[in-house]
Amino acid sequence: MRIEEVHIRYGHCLPHWTAADATYFVTFRLADSLPRRVLEDWRNDIDRSVRAFESRLGRAARPEETARIRRKSSKKVEDLLDSGAGSCLMSDPRCAAIVRDALQHFHGDRYELGAWCVMPNHAHAVVKPLSLELNKIVGGWKGFTAKEINKLLGLNGQRWQEEPFDHLVRDEADYDKFTVYVLSNPEQARLNDWPWIGVGSEGQSSSPVPGESGRGELGPEGQE
Repeated sequence: MRIEEVHIRYGHCLPHWTAADATYFVTFRLADSLPRRVLEDWRNDIDRSVRAFESRLGRAARPEETARIRRKSSKKVEDLLDSGAGSCLMSDPRCAAIVRDALQHFHGDRYELGAWCVMPNHAHAVVKPLSLELNKIVGGWKGFTAKEINKLLGLNGQRWQEEPFDHLVRDEADYDKFTVYVLSNPEQARLNDWPWIGVGSEGQSSSPVPGESGRGELGPEGQE
C-alpha cells in the first residue's frame, strides 16, 4: 500500500485528500457534538502550523507533511468528542445498532470496511471505496441513519454535522495506526465493555435492513 498522486478538494471547513485506489480513516459526528467555531478554529490552527512549517523549511509542505500536521492538530477535537459532548444519541443501543448496520451493509460491495467503532456522539471507520467515491459512501451512511434515528426517536431535522473528518491512509504503518486508534477508542474514552466496535462485518446486524433502494440514496444529510 503506497499512495503516489494525491488530490486535494475543499469542503465547508476542511481540506480533503483523495487518491486513486486509496483507503481512508473517516470520522462523522452528531450535529450537536462540535460547535462550528471549534471546527473553524481547528482549520485556522492547521493553516498556521503549515505556514510556520513552510517558513522554517523555505519550501511548500508536501501532502504527507501537511497530513501529519493535521493529524497532530486534530487531537484536541478528538478529545472533545471523547468527553461526551452533545446529546450522545448512540448511547442508546438502538441508535448505535442502526449506525453499525449501516457501516457494515455494503461491505465487500461498495467498499471494503476495516476497523469501525460507533461512539456515543460520533463514528469511526477505516474504509476503502470500491464502486463509489468516499463522500457518497459517507453521505449514504449519514442520510440513512439520520432518517432511521429520527423515525425511532420521533425527531426531525439534521442529525449529523455536514462535513466529516477524513484522513488518507498512506501506507501500512498508517493503516495499522488508524486501526489501533479505532479499536481502542472506547477504552480511551473510558467506555468499559463497549460493544459497538469491530472489523468488517464482524458482529451480527440486529436492526432491520432496508432494500437496495432505501440504503444507497443521498438525502440532505449526504451532501457536503
